[in-house]
Amino acid sequence: GGPAGADQAAEIEAALTDAEGMLAAADVQGAAQLFGAVLQADPDNAKAAAGMMRCMIELGELARASQMLQSIPQEIAEDPAIQAVVKKLEQFEEARKLGDPATLERELSADPDNHAARMKLAKIRSAEGRHEEAAEHPLTIMRKDRGFEDDGARRQLLEFFEAWGPKDPATAAARRRMSSILFA
Repeated sequence: GGPAGADQAAEIEAALTDAEGMLAAADVQGAAQLFGAVLQADPDNAKAAAGMMRCMIELGELARASQMLQSIPQEIAEDPAIQAVVKKLEQFEEARKLGDPATLERELSADPDNHAARMKLAKIRSAEGRHEEAAEHPLTIMRKDRGFEDDGARRQLLEFFEAWGPKDPATAAARRRMSSILFA
């Protein structure tokens, strides 16, 4: 590739940076359009393919993301960006096995003391990567009923902390709140 190749590479890099920014700002449609444009120019671009699948996941189109993953060329399947999406999809599969979040949310609106539903929802949110929401549920149970499942809410939180790691901001925030409940 002569100068045109270098130009295109720079354009693609810029487009990917913009798309990442859009995704971070929750402009999923805008990001998907840009990732799509990059894929048309450069079908084997791992970052663009991963970005496109992340958009699908954000939009709740898990089946489409899985299909796309299966059609990814072998050369880029090992790319860390693609592998991160594989992990995300696996987490969502795990979450789906735990139940339907919408149903659990409805059960909770009807009965906020349905701690079993709350615990399930916490695990689903954690699997979806929504850590702040995930922590909220066991903290609520701890405030209301320390005896539930033999202090099961606290044990669940500790499992979350281990899974999320100490650097996750949700871990630090929930740890502080857990302490204030325990020592209230």
